[in-house]
Amino acid sequence: MYRTVTLRRTLRRRRAALLVLLATATAAAVPACMPASWWDGVSPRWVGTTVPQDRFARLSRGVNLSHGSARTPDDSAQLEAAGGYTTADDLRKIRDMGFLHVRLAFAPEPIFRDDDPERIDGPALAALDRALDAITAEGLAVIVDMHPEQGGAFKRRLEDDDAHVRRVARFWGALARHFSTRDPNLVFLEVMNESEVRNRERWDEVQHTLLAAMRSGAPRHTLIATGARWGSAKDLVRLQPLPDRNVVYDFHFYDPYEFTHQGATWAVNSWRHLQALPYPSSVDGVVPALGGISTTGAKVKALRYGNAGWNAARIADRLDDVVEWSDRHGVRVICGEFGAYRPGAPRRDRVRWLRDVRSLLERGDFGWSVWDYASPGFGVVDPKSGDRRLPDREVLRALGLPRELTRADRN
Repeated sequence: MYRTVTLRRTLRRRRAALLVLLATATAAAVPACMPASWWDGVSPRWVGTTVPQDRFARLSRGVNLSHGSARTPDDSAQLEAAGGYTTADDLRKIRDMGFLHVRLAFAPEPIFRDDDPERIDGPALAALDRALDAITAEGLAVIVDMHPEQGGAFKRRLEDDDAHVRRVARFWGALARHFSTRDPNLVFLEVMNESEVRNRERWDEVQHTLLAAMRSGAPRHTLIATGARWGSAKDLVRLQPLPDRNVVYDFHFYDPYEFTHQGATWAVNSWRHLQALPYPSSVDGVVPALGGISTTGAKVKALRYGNAGWNAARIADRLDDVVEWSDRHGVRVICGEFGAYRPGAPRRDRVRWLRDVRSLLERGDFGWSVWDYASPGFGVVDPKSGDRRLPDREVLRALGLPRELTRADRN
């Protein structure tokens, strides 16, 4: 089966190459950003891309800066060029590890003014500018990721408040103009992290509005769009690509959550009761873990996980849907987040899962950003190294980064 999946993927890659050639040939005739009316009557099976390959290559391997970066103006965890949670020294380590970009989360709430959304100033924006200066000074590209509070009002109101959508569009338009003077080969603008808009048709409309405003503010920059809800692979393949062809599409991948989030204390209550679940999964493999799982519901989830037989071939099947979608539309795709919770997953199996997912993402010609740099739950640095933040060599090897890390280790 795995060979069949690989063969299908190879054939699709060849078809994708033809689509890209067609897109390039027609780029002069059809502008990268078209008005909404352009979409009428156009086949939904093809959009094409004008994102240059050398620009997209910057997104081939990256790391998310850990949760909390640049989130509030007075947060000691905000990214600063000369101090704080992620330092200039950290950025050098990230570069030396072999990453080409970082995904920088910023919270819009400290900048956004409901009564004057186009007024963007103050300490939070200044901190964000310093972060971008520090990142690009190290030769790293950066995805500027609008990352509102999970479940917060900023996101909730997008579901049914048209006036709020218009205000957020004006806000993004002003921000995009602010960033438009930066090198478009280094700075990418992501519309929103995991929108949480459950209605897919509604999110299509909201995202179209936001991206149009972003494009108006930053006509040369590559924008990053995503599917509805929480931006999973399933969400992305149900998205109709936009007529703007200078767009990269993003999805997040944490499947199967029973493995990647075992022991996690947020979101789903049963996760906290799961432990010692192996990857790959089988019924025989999970049985030894059942004695340490304290609730019946969690035991049932563990057995279902074992019975599902999660392995590289099953992950390939899940990702193959995204490969087919990207080939059908001729668009470029990245996986903006993937990772497994370190305190819960067995170390050897966590490394194996990271290796399998990263390898399959690259086989699909997807860029990627692993979650994340230095958090104790997901980081690519060894939490035992404390403030020195030494690279976790096994994790980096799983990510295909086998470089000699003498400089990063020494620091």
